[in-house]
Amino acid sequence: MIKESYLHKNLQMQVNLKSFCNLRCDYCALPQESKSDKQSDEGHLVANTKKLIEKIKKEGYTLERFFAYGAEPTVVSASVLGAILQVVADSFPMCSVGFQTNGTLLNQDYVGELLKNFRDENRLFIFWSIDGVKKIHDKHRNNSYGVAMENLLYVAKNTKVFNRVTCTTNIEHYEDEDSKTELVDFVKILQENNIDLLMAAADMTINGISDSSIKNIEFSEKYCDFIIENDLIKECGKLTSSGFCYRGGNECHKTLFDINNGNVYLCEKGFDSQTVLSNWFEDSIEKIMQTRCDATAHAKIDKECFTCEFAMWCMGGCPIRRTSSGLSHSCHATKKILTHIKEHVNEDWHGYLLGLQYKAVSNV
Repeated sequence: MIKESYLHKNLQMQVNLKSFCNLRCDYCALPQESKSDKQSDEGHLVANTKKLIEKIKKEGYTLERFFAYGAEPTVVSASVLGAILQVVADSFPMCSVGFQTNGTLLNQDYVGELLKNFRDENRLFIFWSIDGVKKIHDKHRNNSYGVAMENLLYVAKNTKVFNRVTCTTNIEHYEDEDSKTELVDFVKILQENNIDLLMAAADMTINGISDSSIKNIEFSEKYCDFIIENDLIKECGKLTSSGFCYRGGNECHKTLFDINNGNVYLCEKGFDSQTVLSNWFEDSIEKIMQTRCDATAHAKIDKECFTCEFAMWCMGGCPIRRTSSGLSHSCHATKKILTHIKEHVNEDWHGYLLGLQYKAVSNV
């Protein structure tokens, strides 16, 4: 059965514009084939976006969200990226539009050209991948911390766009006091500049890391302790809010549409030649979304989940981020954070979590 939201004809769409990235980050879920295409032709991207919009409208759908993800959206020229986002915004006035970026190319000149072509900067969402501690970020993201932070602060201080930093942490962030102190200072910088924050956890979500492994449990404990000690519960939405794809469980409906070649992939975490579900040049939107829903509808769920008091919030977690038994890689951390909320944050913990969910979905 197709997810109910699709009966209402509302789509949340992730897109890929060009299969190339200027960095090679260790955390990246994309294989080399999805980020090494150096093709320079961009002339068809705006035309293809218009074609996709026409298809969506013709079939009676509407867009709630249009977001460009990996490889790296800003390898596309600022004028073309701005034009693509403007076409979508003009066609769907209530649609959220934006992109996820490593931030290294989003300098003053690029931003200026982007906003010449995307007129209403109040509607633009930019999500930045910056990992909080310079030495750790530089180790895993090609020495890009300085330029990414410089560009982020320029955009935050000189535009009206909504900025969110996805701070991906791993066990290195919590192994020494200097790193933890720097991470706290990083959070303060974001707060002082009205930049939204999402605290993510690398080792909980990457392929091949089992939640039952000693390393993962150790990391989960340190990650959760840091979150709780520094009052960052609201910033770990991937563990607390069904507004994020990780909380969709087997009903997750996120897809990635390739504007360039028409391929439709499972999502931005499953973006390669082995995960092509369909092609929007050829298939109807309804067929594509039905195929996507069917792809994870019967993913294995651990028997422990069926008696868990937090099951309604977790939904089993991401269906492609589970152990062989069907247990979410982030199960341990999710339980610890939700238990803390239940016992310490608010007597009406269900209501509190609903508030976090609203915060998550209202900002994307």
